[in-house]
Amino acid sequence: MNDLFDNTQDQLDRIEAKLDLLLAPKKKPASKPKVTLDDNYFAEIWASYPKRAGSNPKQRAISAFHARCRGTKQEAERIINGVARYAKFCEATGKTGTELVMQAATFFGPDKHYENDWTCPIKDVAQKLPRDDNQLNHFASKRDLRQARAGESYSEYRQYLEGEIR
Repeated sequence: MNDLFDNTQDQLDRIEAKLDLLLAPKKKPASKPKVTLDDNYFAEIWASYPKRAGSNPKQRAISAFHARCRGTKQEAERIINGVARYAKFCEATGKTGTELVMQAATFFGPDKHYENDWTCPIKDVAQKLPRDDNQLNHFASKRDLRQARAGESYSEYRQYLEGEIR
Protein backbone atom coordinates (compact mmCIF):
# COMPACT_ATOMS: atom_id res chain seq x y z
CA MET A 1 0.00 0.00 0.00
CA ASN A 2 2.88 2.27 0.80
CA ASP A 3 4.33 1.60 -2.68
CA LEU A 4 1.08 2.65 -4.27
CA PHE A 5 1.14 5.91 -2.31
CA ASP A 6 4.78 6.57 -3.29
CA ASN A 7 4.03 5.95 -6.99
CA THR A 8 0.99 8.20 -6.86
CA GLN A 9 2.94 10.92 -5.07
CA ASP A 10 5.76 10.66 -7.67
CA GLN A 11 3.23 11.00 -10.48
CA LEU A 12 1.63 14.00 -8.79
CA ASP A 13 5.06 15.63 -8.32
CA ARG A 14 5.89 15.14 -12.01
CA ILE A 15 2.50 16.52 -13.07
CA GLU A 16 2.98 19.52 -10.79
CA ALA A 17 6.46 20.16 -12.22
CA LYS A 18 5.08 20.02 -15.79
CA LEU A 19 2.26 22.38 -14.86
CA ASP A 20 4.77 24.80 -13.34
CA LEU A 21 6.73 24.75 -16.62
CA LEU A 22 3.61 25.24 -18.71
CA LEU A 23 2.24 28.04 -16.56
CA ALA A 24 5.53 29.87 -16.05
CA PRO A 25 5.65 33.23 -17.85
CA LYS A 26 7.37 32.90 -21.20
CA LYS A 27 10.54 34.85 -21.67
CA LYS A 28 10.54 36.94 -24.79
CA PRO A 29 13.61 36.49 -26.96
CA ALA A 30 15.92 39.47 -26.91
CA SER A 31 14.93 41.62 -29.86
CA LYS A 32 17.26 43.78 -31.84
CA PRO A 33 16.83 47.46 -31.10
CA LYS A 34 14.80 49.04 -33.86
CA VAL A 35 16.77 51.51 -35.89
CA THR A 36 14.58 53.77 -37.96
CA LEU A 37 15.82 55.65 -40.94
CA ASP A 38 15.30 59.32 -41.28
CA ASP A 39 11.98 59.93 -43.01
CA ASN A 40 13.85 62.12 -45.48
CA TYR A 41 15.13 58.97 -47.20
CA PHE A 42 11.65 57.74 -47.97
CA ALA A 43 10.42 61.24 -48.82
CA GLU A 44 13.24 61.57 -51.36
CA ILE A 45 12.48 58.16 -52.82
CA TRP A 46 8.74 58.77 -53.02
CA ALA A 47 9.26 62.12 -54.74
CA SER A 48 11.56 60.65 -57.39
CA TYR A 49 9.59 57.44 -57.98
CA PRO A 50 7.95 57.49 -61.44
CA LYS A 51 4.31 58.56 -61.36
CA ARG A 52 1.82 55.82 -62.07
CA ALA A 53 -1.73 55.66 -63.39
CA GLY A 54 -3.87 53.64 -61.02
CA SER A 55 -3.14 52.88 -57.40
CA ASN A 56 0.26 53.09 -55.75
CA PRO A 57 -0.35 52.57 -52.01
CA LYS A 58 2.14 54.66 -50.09
CA GLN A 59 1.78 52.82 -46.76
CA ARG A 60 2.57 49.45 -48.38
CA ALA A 61 5.57 51.07 -50.08
CA ILE A 62 6.83 52.42 -46.74
CA SER A 63 6.48 48.98 -45.13
CA ALA A 64 8.35 47.29 -47.98
CA PHE A 65 11.04 49.98 -47.89
CA HIS A 66 11.63 49.51 -44.17
CA ALA A 67 11.60 45.72 -44.53
CA ARG A 68 14.41 45.93 -47.08
CA CYS A 69 16.45 48.59 -45.29
CA ARG A 70 16.23 47.26 -41.76
CA GLY A 71 17.68 50.55 -40.61
CA THR A 72 20.79 50.54 -42.80
CA LYS A 73 21.63 53.66 -44.73
CA GLN A 74 23.63 51.60 -47.22
CA GLU A 75 20.54 49.69 -48.38
CA ALA A 76 18.52 52.92 -48.47
CA GLU A 77 21.16 54.40 -50.81
CA ARG A 78 20.93 51.30 -53.03
CA ILE A 79 17.17 51.79 -53.23
CA ILE A 80 17.55 55.50 -54.04
CA ASN A 81 19.96 54.66 -56.86
CA GLY A 82 17.63 51.92 -58.12
CA VAL A 83 14.69 54.32 -58.20
CA ALA A 84 16.75 56.81 -60.21
CA ARG A 85 17.64 54.10 -62.77
CA TYR A 86 14.03 52.93 -62.94
CA ALA A 87 12.72 56.48 -63.38
CA LYS A 88 15.08 57.02 -66.34
CA PHE A 89 14.00 53.68 -67.79
CA CYS A 90 10.30 54.56 -67.47
CA GLU A 91 10.85 57.99 -69.00
CA ALA A 92 12.91 56.64 -71.91
CA THR A 93 10.40 53.89 -72.71
CA GLY A 94 7.35 56.13 -72.33
CA LYS A 95 5.92 54.26 -69.34
CA THR A 96 5.87 57.21 -66.90
CA GLY A 97 2.32 58.12 -65.97
CA THR A 98 0.87 54.82 -67.17
CA GLU A 99 -0.33 51.69 -65.39
CA LEU A 100 2.83 49.99 -66.67
CA VAL A 101 4.90 51.62 -63.92
CA MET A 102 5.47 49.09 -61.17
CA GLN A 103 3.80 49.78 -57.84
CA ALA A 104 6.41 51.05 -55.38
CA ALA A 105 5.59 48.31 -52.85
CA THR A 106 6.45 45.70 -55.48
CA PHE A 107 9.57 47.59 -56.51
CA PHE A 108 10.81 47.68 -52.88
CA GLY A 109 9.52 44.17 -52.17
CA PRO A 110 11.38 40.91 -51.49
CA ASP A 111 12.27 40.47 -55.16
CA LYS A 112 14.40 43.64 -54.87
CA HIS A 113 13.59 45.07 -58.30
CA TYR A 114 15.66 48.11 -57.32
CA GLU A 115 18.79 46.01 -57.84
CA ASN A 116 18.12 45.60 -61.59
CA ASP A 117 20.22 47.73 -63.92
CA TRP A 118 17.14 49.02 -65.82
CA THR A 119 18.99 49.73 -69.06
CA CYS A 120 16.80 50.69 -71.96
CA PRO A 121 16.39 48.41 -74.93
CA ILE A 122 18.01 50.39 -77.76
CA LYS A 123 15.37 49.76 -80.40
CA ASP A 124 12.53 50.77 -78.06
CA VAL A 125 14.17 54.08 -77.21
CA ALA A 126 14.98 54.89 -80.83
CA GLN A 127 11.34 54.26 -81.69
CA LYS A 128 10.32 56.77 -79.01
CA LEU A 129 11.95 59.65 -80.88
CA PRO A 130 9.18 61.91 -82.11
CA ARG A 131 8.36 61.45 -85.76
CA ASP A 132 7.71 65.16 -86.10
CA ASP A 133 11.08 66.90 -86.47
CA ASN A 134 9.72 69.99 -84.73
CA GLN A 135 9.32 67.96 -81.51
CA LEU A 136 12.96 66.81 -81.35
CA ASN A 137 14.18 69.85 -79.35
CA HIS A 138 11.44 69.32 -76.77
CA PHE A 139 12.33 65.61 -76.57
CA ALA A 140 16.01 66.48 -76.04
CA SER A 141 15.35 69.11 -73.38
CA LYS A 142 13.34 66.63 -71.29
CA ARG A 143 16.40 64.34 -71.30
CA ASP A 144 19.06 67.02 -70.73
CA LEU A 145 20.47 66.64 -74.25
CA ARG A 146 21.68 69.52 -76.36
CA GLN A 147 19.36 71.42 -78.67
CA ALA A 148 19.75 71.42 -82.44
CA ARG A 149 22.55 73.70 -83.58
CA ALA A 150 22.09 76.49 -86.09
CA GLY A 151 22.43 75.10 -89.60
CA GLU A 152 22.13 71.46 -88.42
CA SER A 153 19.58 69.51 -90.46
CA TYR A 154 16.85 67.55 -88.73
CA SER A 155 18.29 64.28 -90.03
CA GLU A 156 21.73 65.15 -88.55
CA TYR A 157 20.12 66.13 -85.26
CA ARG A 158 18.02 62.95 -85.22
CA GLN A 159 21.19 60.88 -85.74
CA TYR A 160 22.85 62.74 -82.85
CA LEU A 161 19.88 62.02 -80.56
CA GLU A 162 19.80 58.33 -81.51
CA GLY A 163 23.52 58.11 -80.77
CA GLU A 164 23.11 59.80 -77.38
CA ILE A 165 20.23 57.56 -76.39
CA ARG A 166 22.08 54.38 -77.25
